Amino acid sequence: NRFLTHVVPGYSVADYATSLGGITPTDYVADNTWIDINGVPRMTNNQGSPGEIWPGASSGPTHDDRMAVDFAIPGEVSHAAYADNTYYENFAFNVLQNSNGLYGIQNAVSGAAPVATGVIALMLEVNPDLTPAEIRTLLQNASYEDGFTGSVPNETWGYGKLDALQVIDDTFATLSVLDNDLNTITVFPNPVREALYISSHETVIGAQIYDLLGRQVFTTENANGLTEISLSGINEGLYLLSLQRANGTVQTQKIIKL
Repeated sequence: NRFLTHVVPGYSVADYATSLGGITPTDYVADNTWIDINGVPRMTNNQGSPGEIWPGASSGPTHDDRMAVDFAIPGEVSHAAYADNTYYENFAFNVLQNSNGLYGIQNAVSGAAPVATGVIALMLEVNPDLTPAEIRTLLQNASYEDGFTGSVPNETWGYGKLDALQVIDDTFATLSVLDNDLNTITVFPNPVREALYISSHETVIGAQIYDLLGRQVFTTENANGLTEISLSGINEGLYLLSLQRANGTVQTQKIIKL
């Protein structure tokens, strides 16, 4: 699980990780032990100690001498939900104790990247208007150095180990007072069974609801101050609600129909 040879000596990062718009995490060791579903203690061998960079992680620079890695995420060994009948579930040593077969280990950069993606998803929940460049800058600024990383930024650790809570706090700081206090539309209850109620300082004139495949399941336009939406004809599930204000701005958020 590490590079033994390189196409170009001294360069190990994969091509797709060097794209100009990409956000590239690397992986460090969180904990190399776990207990499997049968109660057997397990551990990885020769994969590094907690806090260290995973030995198989690639590093920069890119071929045009940009820093390839943005930050580091713990991925060796991480715990994650397993899809039903996944290949990895066939091996009891992968599946975690007390997980009902639904959770198991994942590791390497393949384990770190989904965690980074989840953090970015949380950032976009706070501020959906963030650009990829803004997201990358926030992630880099919320990363830190320690005795393992040495002085950052560097080609192995990028800007250091990501502090996920810090980056979410920093993302909140990107919202203006006006956005938080006056323009935010409050929707309740959520989860909702029958009717969704809307409270806003700015008049809401339209609403659309989409399922996760992007299909529109509800729409109303040219409303004169929309305050209630009946969801009695919509199936249970997770949806995206888009609300249009009279000032031309739009707020989009997730709702859960019970």
